[in-house]
Amino acid sequence: MSAMRVNFIHKGEVRYQGPVSPRFLIVAAILTPLLLFAMILTYHAVSFIVVKRGIGPDRAYSEKIHKDMEKYERVRQEIATLRRREAEAERWRQMAPPASEILIEIQRTVPASIRFTKLGIARSGPFEPGLGSWTFTLEGLAYGEGAESAVIDWRARLSSQDCFGRLFEDLRLVSMHRGSDGGADSPPVRRFAVIGKGSGMKGQDAAGITSAAPAGEGAPP
Repeated sequence: MSAMRVNFIHKGEVRYQGPVSPRFLIVAAILTPLLLFAMILTYHAVSFIVVKRGIGPDRAYSEKIHKDMEKYERVRQEIATLRRREAEAERWRQMAPPASEILIEIQRTVPASIRFTKLGIARSGPFEPGLGSWTFTLEGLAYGEGAESAVIDWRARLSSQDCFGRLFEDLRLVSMHRGSDGGADSPPVRRFAVIGKGSGMKGQDAAGITSAAPAGEGAPP
């Protein structure tokens, strides 16, 4: 005869006999994602703080490098500009004589019977080496019986000089007529004008070498 078993434990008080209870599984299923999310969030927060602290010095260094590069670029451009100007000035110096050489050649070739009243060199066109045109104007007085021949011979000597040959394509005697130097007893006088024109006169700007002498000073000795 079998014995009768009576269970006096309430159904709600019965514990689960397995290795893990269902309640633990439910709590673990809820807490595990939360803990994982918290860990990931903490990791990113710490990483952000570390990176931010490291970015500060790097950003300052980068800004310093950028400013230094801007300074270097400005200096490089200034150096390039100076080199271009130096090269241009050297071209001008090599391709034409200075204005002083023109005046020296005139003084060296002019005879004693000629006196100048006006001298000018003017240019037109862009102010660049090899561009534009130049006009050389020289007016004066020639004294004596052979005044006309003296002017013609002087113009020929002047145009044959290397200085004027390089600067002016042509040097012409454009006018010569009888003049007066103010005195009744003064020797015969011829007023003349010489004009030279050149295209592409390369060199120093000689527009400033203009001079004039009063016509009433008398004949040269």
